[in-house]
Formats: sequence, C-alpha cells, structure tokens
Amino acid sequence: MELRGSSSDFDNVLESCVSGLRDGWLTLDQCLQLYPDQAAHLMPLLKIVCMIIPLREVNLRAGARYEMKMRLKARASAINVASAQRALDAQSDQGVGK
Repeated sequence: MELRGSSSDFDNVLESCVSGLRDGWLTLDQCLQLYPDQAAHLMPLLKIVCMIIPLREVNLRAGARYEMKMRLKARASAINVASAQRALDAQSDQGVGK
C-alpha cells in the first residue's frame, strides 16, 4: 500500500468525505469509490464518522465536543502513521530502495 500525495491532500479528501457524509449527499461506499487510491486509509476513519453522525443531534458542552474532535484527529493521525509504516515495511521486505 502506497501513500500518495501530501498529508494536506489526504486531509482535504477526508474533509470532503466527512462533509458529504454529514450532509447526506455521499455514502461511505461513494466516498471510497471517489478516492480508490486512498480508500484503505479512508475506510476506518469514515466508519467512525458514520457511527458519530447520528449522535450529532446530541447536545454536548463545547469542551466535550472539542475533546472528541481532538481524539478523532489523533486517531486519524495514528492510522496514517501506521499505514505509512506498513507501506515502508512492505517496500523494505521487497527490497525497494536497496
């Protein structure tokens, strides 16, 4: 699995999918079809988003909302780092860069 583009490119794709899911003009499958090269990275994050969207009607205090947002960002970062490490490990195993 290869990460393509910059982190900000992925962030833009993720934001677009989250907006589409939240506003109801995209489904999870449609997001993954729109960005097949990033589908493996998007899927776990978008599944979380799909679980959270029904909760948006719940009124959270501002601090709790901010904390949830920061946790999601940290999880997204951890997933991206782990995916990048797996890609590097796979390249190393195949002798790429030697």
